[in-house]
Amino acid sequence: MAKLIFPTNIVQFCGLMQPYSEKGNRFRRNIGEFETHLSQCEECGYCRYDPLPSLEDLSKFYQAEYGAVSESVYNLKVQYERPDLDGVAEHLISQIRQYGYNGTDQLEAHDVGCALGTLVYILRKHGVNATGTEINTGWVEAGNNFCDGALSAEPLDAYFKNSERKLHLVTLLHTLEHMPNPLNELLALRLRLHQEGIVYICVPNALFLPTQVFGKEVDENFIFPAHLHLFTPKSMSCLLRAAGLKIMHLETRPSHFTENGKDSFMRAALGLDAAEVPDEAAVTRGFADNFRTAELHVIATRDDRPEPAAPPIRAKIEGHAKYERPFWRRIDTAVARTRDRQFVLLITDRPQQALWEWSPRLAELQAADRLVVRTMAEFPSYAAQPEAPLASPHLVQIIVDGKVAGQVDSLLAAFTLNETAVRCEV
Repeated sequence: MAKLIFPTNIVQFCGLMQPYSEKGNRFRRNIGEFETHLSQCEECGYCRYDPLPSLEDLSKFYQAEYGAVSESVYNLKVQYERPDLDGVAEHLISQIRQYGYNGTDQLEAHDVGCALGTLVYILRKHGVNATGTEINTGWVEAGNNFCDGALSAEPLDAYFKNSERKLHLVTLLHTLEHMPNPLNELLALRLRLHQEGIVYICVPNALFLPTQVFGKEVDENFIFPAHLHLFTPKSMSCLLRAAGLKIMHLETRPSHFTENGKDSFMRAALGLDAAEVPDEAAVTRGFADNFRTAELHVIATRDDRPEPAAPPIRAKIEGHAKYERPFWRRIDTAVARTRDRQFVLLITDRPQQALWEWSPRLAELQAADRLVVRTMAEFPSYAAQPEAPLASPHLVQIIVDGKVAGQVDSLLAAFTLNETAVRCEV
């Protein structure tokens, strides 16, 4: 059996990691005899597979399998003949000048997870001293034919061990989600970052709208062992703060990879195919502004840099783009925190049948005759009954749907609750 690495040294960032479920079934992934499951933070939405495979097994995967299944993308001819390469280099250099270093020294850049080295190649062509690291030794060997030996298969700590370079740009373009310990990698990179340098990150967005509507099972980004982590805007903010970095810019963009992806997005948003939407571009722009499109694009800098990060970015991440758990998961968490209760009273006006299907703990309570569900219209007459648990000496947990919390509290004030009743809002 493959050796396991339990990620006890990975910072939880802000909250509690719990096994994620889809319709009551644990979200599992297997590779041969190796089995793992997806966990998700209840506070920020950060996801990771737990346990992780060993570094040796990951290395074997990237050498033998990852390149093969991604051959249509990681193809030497395709990569080096991309017509947009010059534009990519010009964009990244403009980002350095806008958010980072604006001096006259030669720009220093490093691409982490550089694959075949096309970004390193085009940056060097534009006068940047660019280097790259990549776990796939075959890709490094092939890319070095174009990059003058600037690519390496060494781990980051070994590659920079004897280096005095200070980097004006570090790029992690769909790389961070692959790393067993992203925090350690960012901490190592921060040591190499120029005082006015920037880190440019692109990762899949765990708040992608189709994922929220149709579930993680159908999201191609929840793939193991290629992707070990998935981030939301809030969890990315937490991760970067833990790494001594601060966000200067964060966005999701109104773009899709395929026509099928565009249809999936519009079905999640409106229940229609893209061709049926009068102004598909406007809808996509609106959801991009709400952090609900496919990729997170982040520009960060050292937290000790004199210029402050733009205040609107932090406010937008913490407020507008906060992670919101589905209603049934909030109920599951509330029930789990007070397992000693003999009865649970749930007050909600939402359709109830779906709750038994999606919430394992509610289904258990219902089967044990320990659950009572009432709508707002039913609650007053129920609460007035002498045999209702509210007035009995039993340990009672009252779970109140946040949508009706104000109305419930005004009604509860009319009744004398037993001293063991506990109210919580979800």
